[in-house]
Amino acid sequence: MAIWARVLAQVVLQFGNVFVRAFGQALEQAGRGGGKEAAQQATRKVMGKMSHKEALKILNIEEAQLTHAEITKRFEKLYQLNQIKQGGSYFLQCKAEHAKNTLNEYLSEELQKKEQSQNSNNSSNNSSSQDQQPPIQPYQEREFPGQEFPKEKQNK
Repeated sequence: MAIWARVLAQVVLQFGNVFVRAFGQALEQAGRGGGKEAAQQATRKVMGKMSHKEALKILNIEEAQLTHAEITKRFEKLYQLNQIKQGGSYFLQCKAEHAKNTLNEYLSEELQKKEQSQNSNNSSNNSSSQDQQPPIQPYQEREFPGQEFPKEKQNK
């Protein structure tokens, strides 16, 4: 029994050593700034999401050509080429559909970002051209109609 206990202890120590080294490398990578990208990649893998770069490769689209119509056109072509009745692959059909959904989502997000940045640029231009509003008075100094605030007690 002593031999088995010794072997078990050595195995546990080896795995512990490997874990400590891997944890140290992960901390180093996070410190160098690669942690955010790695975390996003891990999240996509766990959730089953595809990166937009992978989706571009699957549908054979360049980022400059990225439109909803082009995405749909390429998806339909790939889907038809991989019809199961014609000896195609259901897996490839699923990959093509997943790539289509990923790119449509990515394109919608990019368009929203552009609209928000344009709106913020327009609002900053409009606000600079309008008259500046006076600063807000502190709460105690504001006057509200129909509401009276108690006077501060004076120390005697």
